[in-house]
Amino acid sequence: GYQQRWDEIQVRFIDEPRESVRQADDLVDEVTSRIAVRFTSARREMEQRWEGGNEPTTEELRQAVQRYRDFFQRLVAQ
Repeated sequence: GYQQRWDEIQVRFIDEPRESVRQADDLVDEVTSRIAVRFTSARREMEQRWEGGNEPTTEELRQAVQRYRDFFQRLVAQ
């Protein structure tokens, strides 16, 4: 999957540095978009339950906050 594609981009850098940078940008964009879609979907699911009168449990909310925290920490880690 993604790791294999990244490895191929790095190998091609020697012969095609500009194209490798373009491909790296495309791959990172694809991965971050996929993650954003997942979080948006999960948020919509929770909101639909709230609107339907089915409040999420404290445990479900705790798990959601943990997922956001983990994702946030990965984004800001250096």
